[in-house]
Amino acid sequence: MTSIAPAPWSLEGSGYILLCRFSEEFIKNHAHMDPRLLRAFNGGLGTLMLVDYQQSNVGPYQELLLIPGRLRLDRRGYFHIPQIYVSSQDSIDNGRKNWGIPKRLATFKMEQKAGYEEIIVTSQEGSKGRFQFKPKGPRVPFTTALLPKAFKRLIQFDDADRCLLTQISGSGKMQWLKVQDINIEASLMAPVSKQHVLAAIKVPDFKLCFPTAEELDKQQLALSVTD
Repeated sequence: MTSIAPAPWSLEGSGYILLCRFSEEFIKNHAHMDPRLLRAFNGGLGTLMLVDYQQSNVGPYQELLLIPGRLRLDRRGYFHIPQIYVSSQDSIDNGRKNWGIPKRLATFKMEQKAGYEEIIVTSQEGSKGRFQFKPKGPRVPFTTALLPKAFKRLIQFDDADRCLLTQISGSGKMQWLKVQDINIEASLMAPVSKQHVLAAIKVPDFKLCFPTAEELDKQQLALSVTD
């Protein structure tokens, strides 16, 4: 039985952030974005993230997600998650209900190898993504307070077709990361490769807050159901 855990959520863990540049054609062909939001795609930095939540409102779980880049709606910037896998059914059910995040189930294998860290993500259908990383350099503090607002405003459609805005905040430590290898099967998600990656960061420990989502007016944002 799914644990009901309404927002806000407080999460702690570690993760990997790959800062990427994607073409509009790549996103159109591989990211499976809602057409209403695809029209608002404004380029900029996208990200691929792997996260290991040691603590959350529904217990520990792992996560792989894609953020294609910036969206521009009503003269404001937003980000959006069209593809995401997690290792917990509780995370799936609550993520969809609380914030409209379209989570799907996968298994995660995270291992420390000789000289690098490896993560293998496998969907229920058997599609795989393999990632090999090597952290380097000192750890330094970071906070989302220093990021542009567009990087903190998540916009999603939930299962009832409501348009939800979630304004995320967090802090922790970060260090540079060398990407040894990325191999993502297109049947899993958008086949991001090393060629897309501009920079990579490991976040060895962080705290993150997901507040209650705010429902936006789709008509005002020109995101009506009939568009």
